[in-house]
Amino acid sequence: MKRIMNKIIVLTMVVVAVACTDDSLDPFRLSELKKGSLLALRGSDGTAGNLDPDANFFFRDNLTGNETFTYVADFISEDQTLLSGVQVYARLAISNEPEGARVLIKTVPGSAFVAPSGTTTRQGTVSVTLDEVLTAMSLGNPDTLSRTNLLIESDIELTDGTIVPSSAIVNSGLFAASAFFPAHQLNYYAEESDDFRPEATSKLAGEVVTNADGEVTSRPVFPLKAGARDTVMFTFSDAVDAPPVISFSPASAVTPIGAVEQLEDTDTYYQIFEATGVNTTAVTATASGSTWEVLEITLVMKDKTQTINIDNTPPQLVSLETGDLIGRGQLATITAKFNEKMSSKTANRLKVSVSGQGQEGVTDQNMTLSSDGLSLSYVYLFKEATEGSATQGPLTITFTGGADEASNALDVSVLNTAATGALVSDVATPDEPTLDIDEITPDYDYGTQIKWTAGQTSGVGGSTTGRVYWIALAAGDPAPTGFDIDADENGVWTIGTGEDATTSIQSFTASIPVSSGSSGTVFSPLTKNGDVDIWAVFVSSTGNRSAIPAAAQLTSVTMEP
Repeated sequence: MKRIMNKIIVLTMVVVAVACTDDSLDPFRLSELKKGSLLALRGSDGTAGNLDPDANFFFRDNLTGNETFTYVADFISEDQTLLSGVQVYARLAISNEPEGARVLIKTVPGSAFVAPSGTTTRQGTVSVTLDEVLTAMSLGNPDTLSRTNLLIESDIELTDGTIVPSSAIVNSGLFAASAFFPAHQLNYYAEESDDFRPEATSKLAGEVVTNADGEVTSRPVFPLKAGARDTVMFTFSDAVDAPPVISFSPASAVTPIGAVEQLEDTDTYYQIFEATGVNTTAVTATASGSTWEVLEITLVMKDKTQTINIDNTPPQLVSLETGDLIGRGQLATITAKFNEKMSSKTANRLKVSVSGQGQEGVTDQNMTLSSDGLSLSYVYLFKEATEGSATQGPLTITFTGGADEASNALDVSVLNTAATGALVSDVATPDEPTLDIDEITPDYDYGTQIKWTAGQTSGVGGSTTGRVYWIALAAGDPAPTGFDIDADENGVWTIGTGEDATTSIQSFTASIPVSSGSSGTVFSPLTKNGDVDIWAVFVSSTGNRSAIPAAAQLTSVTMEP
């Protein structure tokens, strides 16, 4: 909480010599008074912007005996002789008495108001001590008072005997006036001293980052390894009487450099420190001991802490993903995940190289750091070194560089071992797929559908996931002469040659999906009746196609009408 000093309130008493005949337009109830007056606080510049109607308070838990409720009053009137005195009352906002019983504390005589040199407006000081209030109200120890329970009310006494009570103001709009704040009723706040103790905010200075012009663009905070330095800073809302004591726990993790210093023209204190190599831990920096005085009472600051992360342990690989296979024109995302945040500094960036199997490859490419800082990735594009140069087999993937946020170097040998043989260049022609139906029961002819399974193997480590495209021809007809895939991934079969060649389109949805070598049992649309031969090719997930087989996978399959 910002340090609050006991302030003097400027009080203005404005005498109003007009009364309204319409009660609804008479917020002062002037029709009940011979003379009407308004008691108001005014700022030094004549506006309400500088007013502080809440300036008076005392510590209910820590009394000195010198507590005083005070304001300075201006009596503004065409006739400065009208003021006889100011009657000061106290009451509890919450009381067993209706509306709270008022007790007269004192009357300040009009003679106490004297016009300062250069003005005709009389001015005086109105004050009552807390002891006077407590004695008059028989309150004893005020430690049970709620914060806003004690009210100080001021009535104006005029020379003709008229009293303008504090209750005369009933229009809440007057409290929003731009030039004054009604002071007929003010709080004498019963505060807890703990709420006024010095408090500080804290931060670490962080690492300076500059642009090409040498301008500081940011100050990110990173964990520190042995030998790295940072500065812990504690800022108070107002001046304290002495610098705080700044301590570290565990003390073995850091070494303070020099003494606690104060930033020039600020209420900020700082301590430079250096990380040791003893720990990987969270260090707590604590500021304590600073004081200031409020109401003649010395208040000690609330301890403030700041966490400092010390990291002397290299990052550990959690997982490496490269994908298994990559075909022509395809992409492979290489992602390394770690147990802690990795450095975003260019000098510490993890780099990857990919080579082998007749591909163009890449060398020392910067990997991209994820938003959470826990992984880095690189998207590799299959590209042949020369047309037709790509071969089947594992690619060589190696890593260099890499460090965590504290700049502890990564052991890339673990990554390189994990990457060995992980990603295969898959360009070989797949084996022919197999088709299987139940010819014994039989249980395959479902009218306009055929029930069967498709299988796929690879003798060279190629993909066995993809789709099987097939075509049913009348038994004994010549084999298809060609197969292709259109832009919508439909199968396009060519039957015959030359001018007699025709094409047959098989929709993508009619093809059989195969995963890791097997389709499982599927039902495919087949409306052709009679005896048919069925031919099939496999298109792998890496884009490779098997050749049209020399003989149909299934022959003389009978589909009843």
